[in-house]
Formats: sequence, C-alpha cells, structure tokens
Amino acid sequence: MNPENLKAIDFKGAVKTLWLFKQPQKAEDGRPKYKGRWLDIDQSVGEKLSEAASITCSKIDEIKNFSLLGSTNDGMALSIPADETNADLVQAQTSEELPDNKISKVKEILNSKFYVAKFVKDESVILACKKLDSSWSTKKSNSFIPAAFTEATLTLAPQDTFQLPRDFDFFILDGVVIISKKDSFESVLSYKQAHLQDFEDLLKEDEFNSCFSDINPIKSFVGSNKLLLRRACAVREKRHYANASFMQNFRARHKVYKLNVNFDANGKIVPCDVTCRDIFNALLDHRLKSGFSENVYEVTDATPA
Repeated sequence: MNPENLKAIDFKGAVKTLWLFKQPQKAEDGRPKYKGRWLDIDQSVGEKLSEAASITCSKIDEIKNFSLLGSTNDGMALSIPADETNADLVQAQTSEELPDNKISKVKEILNSKFYVAKFVKDESVILACKKLDSSWSTKKSNSFIPAAFTEATLTLAPQDTFQLPRDFDFFILDGVVIISKKDSFESVLSYKQAHLQDFEDLLKEDEFNSCFSDINPIKSFVGSNKLLLRRACAVREKRHYANASFMQNFRARHKVYKLNVNFDANGKIVPCDVTCRDIFNALLDHRLKSGFSENVYEVTDATPA
C-alpha cells in the first residue's frame, strides 16, 4: 500500500456502518476480548465519517514498515501486517451487522473506548479506527450542561450528544494496518501488552541475563513505561547482546563513544539508574560517530547505509 493508493480510496461512495467498542477484557489466551456493537447513522454522519477518513489519508505522504521505534509525524505513517496484531479480532467483531449486537440505548454508547467506521464497496472492506477521549464517559457526560451556539444564542443541546473526531488513528485493509497515530494504535489493539510480555521474555533469556551482573536495575528502569518497553523490545529484536563480537567492541570502545557504562572484572555490565539509558543506546546500536567531524551522536533510530 502506497500513499497514492490510500488517497484514491472512495470513502464517500462506500456503504458505512459505525461500530463502538468498550474496554476489552482479557481472554484465556492472553489476547484482548473485544465486543463490538453497531448503530444506525444518518447520511450526514456518514458523509462526515467519509470526510474524516479522506482527510486523514490526504495527510499521509510516506508509509514505512512498522518498527518499534518508528514515529508517525509530519506526514509519516507506518504499515504492519494485520496478522502481527490483534486486528483480526476487531475484524471478526465487525463482520456482520446482526440485530443482537445493534445499539438501542445510550448506555451502550457511554464509556466506549474506540469506534470503527466500516466502509464497504464492492468486495472491499476498510475499517477506520479512532480512540475516544473521556468526553464519551458517563462521568464526563454527567458533569456538564450540553449547549449549542445557534443563531447567535447559546441554547441547550440534546442531552445525549457525542463528538466525533475529524480524523482516524489507523486503517485495517487488504491484510495490513496503516497507522497514522502510533500511540492510539498501540492502545486500541493492546500492542503495549505485547511489549510487556516481550520484555518479560527478554529478562528470562540466558544470553541477555548473562551480560549483566544484576538484571534487577534493568527491570526497574523499564517498568511499564511505554517508550522504554518499545526500546527493550527493539533490543530483543536486534539481539546485539547475543553477538560476541558486538559485546567485545562495546566493552573496548564505550568510552570513545561517550557512553556512561560500567563493567565488572568479568566483563559483565553493571547497571544502575544512572547508566541504564546509555546501556540501552549501546544495545540498540544508537551511538554514531561522524567520519568527517569525529563528533559522537545519539540517534533515536538508525538504518544501515
């Protein structure tokens, strides 16, 4: 999927349905257990959803393969195969509009965590997903007087009023997920939970453990921090810690690359609160030295030339 194909999608000409999802429970297999419910929307709402989808796509100028440290800023989107995420669970829930899962009461809308606009045209089905803010909560709706500015006058608005954002966070189509807002994607599809499990698995790896005199400072440093979990998962993905040559170079050259890291007499890394950040930079191979200026740079991501 390239940006031009994405921008060419005819959202306006598609049949539209809106699905709402509340906070998923955890199934026995550890995956989120989604429960989707759909509701009727009138033509004007459908047009606005189409417009929001088109506007979101129009702002995407480049699509890169998903990486744990990749970002979605300045026209950049990320792409990941749907089968590497929990997207299939959302697709299964939205597969058919049955009477039993149709919304009929406002309480079935309140406290929704995200919604999915389903666009169907010919044989193509596109799901546009949006994480919702606290304005959809029962507590929030009970805390304010709904009002609207009409004909230069502030009047009471209908009590059950909801605001639909003018964009989407990610799209599920043709076996891939196109992500325009990474944080929301990770939240909606419980990707952070996958990071947590991956980090736990990393801590249990003998090859990783054997690099350190004590693994506990690493565990405390990462904790449940979303960014640090991503970085830890990227460390596991790259597996430089399992490369004897890489680790030998790390020990021999860490001072040249201005890394604040300590080693014991056996060559094991001695982590602490102060040094964990540089340890991660090293294991991610995110310390670069210019061959021209000889300056040393810290980078957030790097691709070999």
